[in-house]
Amino acid sequence: MAGMAHLPEAIDEMKSRVWAAAEHGLMFEKMVLAALRAHPGEYGPARFKRLWPYNDWPGRGGADIGIDIVA
Repeated sequence: MAGMAHLPEAIDEMKSRVWAAAEHGLMFEKMVLAALRAHPGEYGPARFKRLWPYNDWPGRGGADIGIDIVA
């Protein structure tokens, strides 16, 4: 993925390739994390110390209720 400006196109491509709705959420999290990490000047340590998918976040207290990224 080339950058944040291309995120809508990447999401459309993901939806065309992935049939299971549950997989959409996981792929979306991976794409957003990749996009954020690809721009450390804008979304790096000056703005966020760490980025996690919710299921990997050490402070997770329960089931994923729609939270994608924790920063």
